Amino acid sequence: MSLPLPDPHDPVPPSGPNPVAAVLKGVLKAFASLRLTVALLALGVVLVFFGTLAQKTAGMWTVVDKYFWSWVVMIDLQPTLEFCKIFLRDIGFPKNAESPSWAAVPFPGGKLIGGLMFLNLLAAHAVRFKLSWRRAGIFIAHSGLLLLFVGEAITREFQIEQRMTIPEGKAVNYTEDSRAVELAFTTPEADGTQRVTVVPGKMLERAARTHETISHPDLPVDVRVESYMVNSDLLDAKKVQKENPATTGLGLETIAEPKAEVSGVGDQTIDLPSAYVTLYKKGTDEKLGTYLASLWYTFNPFKAESGPKQAVTVGGATSDVALRYTRRYKPYSLFLKKFSFDRYEGTEQAKNYSSDLVLIDPEHDLRRDVRVKMNDPLRYRGETFYQSNFDKTTEKTTVLQVVRNPGWLLPYLSCVLVSVGLLIHFTQGLAGYLTRARTQQLATEAAAGAERPTLFERALPFGVVGLGALILLAAAVPKPSTTDLGRLARLPVVDGGRVKPLDTVARVALRKISGREEFVGDDGKMRPAVEWLMDAMASPPPKGGPAWKYKVVRIENDQVLSLLGLDRREGYRYSLEEIGPKIALLEAAVDKVKPREGGRKAAVDADEKARVERFFESGDRDVFGGQVLEVAEKLHLYIQLCSREVPLALPPAGDLKWRSLGQIQTAAQRNAMMAAFQGRGVKPIDMDKLPEEEQKKIDEEIRQLAFEFITADPSAMKFADVLFAFRNRALAGQADPERFTKALAAFQEATAGAVSPDDRAKANFEVYLNGFAPAYWVIYLYALAGFVAVGGWVAIGVRPPLAEACRRSAFWLLAFTFVAHGFALFARMYLMDRPLVFVTNLYSTAVFIGWTAVGLGLFMERVVPIGLGNIAAAVVGGATAIIAHNLAASGDTLEMMQAVLDTNFWLATHVTTINMGYAATYVAGVIGILYIWLGLFTPLLARTVGTGPAGRGQTLARVFGQLMYGVLCLATLLSFVGTVLGGIWADQSWGRFWGWDPKENGAVLIVLWNALILHARWCGLVKDRGIAVLTLVGNMITTWSYFGTNQLGVGLHAYGFSNTLATGCVITWVGHTVLIGMGLVPLRYWRSFGDAPQPGVLAAAAPIPVAVPAAGPALPVTAELVPSAPVTAAPQPVIGTNGHANGNGNGHHKPGKGKKNKKR
Repeated sequence: MSLPLPDPHDPVPPSGPNPVAAVLKGVLKAFASLRLTVALLALGVVLVFFGTLAQKTAGMWTVVDKYFWSWVVMIDLQPTLEFCKIFLRDIGFPKNAESPSWAAVPFPGGKLIGGLMFLNLLAAHAVRFKLSWRRAGIFIAHSGLLLLFVGEAITREFQIEQRMTIPEGKAVNYTEDSRAVELAFTTPEADGTQRVTVVPGKMLERAARTHETISHPDLPVDVRVESYMVNSDLLDAKKVQKENPATTGLGLETIAEPKAEVSGVGDQTIDLPSAYVTLYKKGTDEKLGTYLASLWYTFNPFKAESGPKQAVTVGGATSDVALRYTRRYKPYSLFLKKFSFDRYEGTEQAKNYSSDLVLIDPEHDLRRDVRVKMNDPLRYRGETFYQSNFDKTTEKTTVLQVVRNPGWLLPYLSCVLVSVGLLIHFTQGLAGYLTRARTQQLATEAAAGAERPTLFERALPFGVVGLGALILLAAAVPKPSTTDLGRLARLPVVDGGRVKPLDTVARVALRKISGREEFVGDDGKMRPAVEWLMDAMASPPPKGGPAWKYKVVRIENDQVLSLLGLDRREGYRYSLEEIGPKIALLEAAVDKVKPREGGRKAAVDADEKARVERFFESGDRDVFGGQVLEVAEKLHLYIQLCSREVPLALPPAGDLKWRSLGQIQTAAQRNAMMAAFQGRGVKPIDMDKLPEEEQKKIDEEIRQLAFEFITADPSAMKFADVLFAFRNRALAGQADPERFTKALAAFQEATAGAVSPDDRAKANFEVYLNGFAPAYWVIYLYALAGFVAVGGWVAIGVRPPLAEACRRSAFWLLAFTFVAHGFALFARMYLMDRPLVFVTNLYSTAVFIGWTAVGLGLFMERVVPIGLGNIAAAVVGGATAIIAHNLAASGDTLEMMQAVLDTNFWLATHVTTINMGYAATYVAGVIGILYIWLGLFTPLLARTVGTGPAGRGQTLARVFGQLMYGVLCLATLLSFVGTVLGGIWADQSWGRFWGWDPKENGAVLIVLWNALILHARWCGLVKDRGIAVLTLVGNMITTWSYFGTNQLGVGLHAYGFSNTLATGCVITWVGHTVLIGMGLVPLRYWRSFGDAPQPGVLAAAAPIPVAVPAAGPALPVTAELVPSAPVTAAPQPVIGTNGHANGNGNGHHKPGKGKKNKKR
């Protein structure tokens, strides 16, 4: 049968669309949606925030598994209550608040959110991105993000973290996994080896839930798990009224009970599991006994083998039974030759610790010396060895962190790709913006016809900068003081691990005790701190001299004042003479909060104990206890100074290191007492039993021997002469004007060669810097600049040339202040010998963030000279300078670094970059605040600035929006790069790129939120007003990352927590919440937009009357904040009902305007 052929002239039926391709394209388009990106970023922000809070109540790795590596997480209420307990306790939030167990909300987990983000990125590349130079930056950045996702997945699945503990003189060929345990049965073999069979901890945990019996041919017994505790405590079985599940072994003496998991990762504690296991003879129901297997029996972080053993005997073979960390045996071993622990001078604080090892690998016939130290690991056979810990008791055992991670290189590549991509993309945008700005500037200059400035207006910038220079010059000129006190202030001593002048010791100590660096003397005048310190050290401790009566101890808490029998007074400062009579009550209160070493108790009677208890019961125990400890610490420091225990004022001599006069006197007294009682057959404690004459003889002998011991140290005698002469110098009728001068000169001459010229030069410079205090005085310059900048905006409607004069004045004053602010930072670098390291502690972060923000504000003002950059710089610079001034009260602002942080490279890269990201985010937030404030209460945002190449300018609202966008781009770049660099530093330090630590999470929150704002703008969800509101949320998140995470008290970055900072966070969040509410007010109620004419023209002159002809002035966006030319109605943009030219200021993306929105 043949088929008819089709006629070639017949019409060809049209081919229909491929339904599969259409569906696939629709799915890809949905997954590529920018709105989906925004939603996922928002969900990520919420998840990371609650995952951070959860670390307050749950173990670190439990939180990671529950929140970040799950598909769905049940977010319970308790972490939120813990947040409220920390930040709202001052307003009476109940400290014992507990949430019901059912109070939990389902939420997408990290796997689900991260997986969708990954698909969103892939779909975006497949659908939207076309390779072009214009798109190259975004393409590279997104490729780097995809690589980062892949790297984290590889790390999660394949990274193994272990620990190797090696005593000096021994070799170890296995590691332990501190996050996993195993039940080990160890049986000796005839050839001298051991056969070890283990049951993994996960199997034990599962068997406890299912009540299954664990059986395996290699096990000597069958195992039934009666109970398993993730974390536990051991109690004495004789003291516990509880049935003991154990029938044999070590469990007969102790009972295990469950304990809450360890929260956080930085408190140096770990979970110690226990399990009750019943052992059966294999294949039978014959019980061999119920054993308590606990990590408490085997755990010792500094010994490879330790603890008591318990055994089970089956068929004549005896096996040891133990719950231990999971071990992994290696084909090589490490032999520890020497462990070194370097301390900062005069402290126990670690400067560095390192291990000198021998790597032995028989398979490769290898034996070589290696060294592992902080931030300098060893890489061998795919594993990396990091210096992690050591035995602090013997200092003879090292602990190495051993990490195997096949994906360790991917975050490094990702950081490079994303950084380069964002830099290319944002640089292209910035170049285009600057080009347009220059075009507008040229057009404005061509149309310039404003009023000529008066002589006063031309001279104003010189006058304002001159006034600022006078303020700073007055502070920079050294204060007049007696020659002797000036020489004394420059005396090099050691305190806090570094060489510093005595002036710094005095200022820091008085600042801690009194809250300021000067004190009121007997004559009612302010006196320098070094004079107070010398009075304290020259007086017999604790009373007897002038320092006993100085009112310098600041006590603010009413309950503590009442406990000490003191009345509230202005300044809250009291003397030791006033506090002394009730000091025992304070000690009793301290004992209730923090028991002292050795079990010592305050000498108080029953009535006084009851009184102390009533104070604890009458209010918040935690708040009162904290205030008691704070006052006790102040008094302890005061007594230490009076006892001359600190500072170390005696320089090295021969084999002697830096030491204090108090240490010499204590050692002399102890040695003299031992020598006096030696051979007498009497102990010092029994001296009262001796005849009176014998006691006097011994006392005299002790004094004589002590004096001989002290005189053996010439420096100690000469410094004692200085103190004695200073004391006599202050006593009426005993003054010898020359004695103190001669004693000080003699001491300086005797110790001249013991201190290096570099240390002396730095001590002299530090004294000058202390007196100058540029980081403090810039507060006044920023206030002046802000006042002048705001005055310029006020003058716009009165006299434009005056407004421009104010703008220029503020700009050059800020530039001058920027130099002074920078001098404080570079002076710190010189004193700490850390070139290009701007940040070393919490205080310096505030100084540096302010300086960076001012630099950014000046750049903005140079590009867009309308006064906005000036105000942003003044606000952020002044606010951070005030914060830094308050942070300085906590102690030495040049404190030494912890060993793991002591690396100039990472301090100069990661820490600097992340803080620059903080600064840029805050600047964007300040612009957002100004946008909302000016829009609601002034008509300025509706005004037109610049003439532009087309003869038409932009509204000030649009200019604000462009600047917010540009600063957010910079903040995103810096925050991302800084966060990833921090992960790389962590990988170099302990082998974990990302640990979900609260501080790390805070940094990633900033990145996620800034990215959310940018993507929301790109997809048209928000415009200028929306960006302004979202930047305020950015400020709140940055404050949480900067200060808030520290208050949780958990994690590797748990530092700087205080009630004051917690209160400051709350005030910031509440204030920004109010501003956000203001920003959400409908635009028709905004003065800048509500009075705007309906569709037609913008009457530029309507809001603010100006002294120019015609309709009103146009403010040049990049040249001057003054009228440049009359602007007619015709070229003005059409204003919609919400105040924006396209009538869609904060609405959704309009399908009909896809092309336009796509460009934006």
